[in-house]
Amino acid sequence: MQGFLFTKQECCELSFLIRAELDELLFDLQDPYLSMEQVNQVENRYRRLFQILTRFADQEEIIPYLRNFKTKKMD
Repeated sequence: MQGFLFTKQECCELSFLIRAELDELLFDLQDPYLSMEQVNQVENRYRRLFQILTRFADQEEIIPYLRNFKTKKMD
């Protein structure tokens, strides 16, 4: 585990960058030509970035990025 010290302005900038990337990932998830493996990779990246966003952003900023991922059972 690592710790970082950020100023308020740096937190706002990180929040903006993460939200921009989440928007791109949401757009990518709408692509009907993605294979299931690619969709899984995009969803994993989305989850990681969303978890980071929850540390920087206010609750109102997070709400539009909430997603209900389908859980896939592997037999």
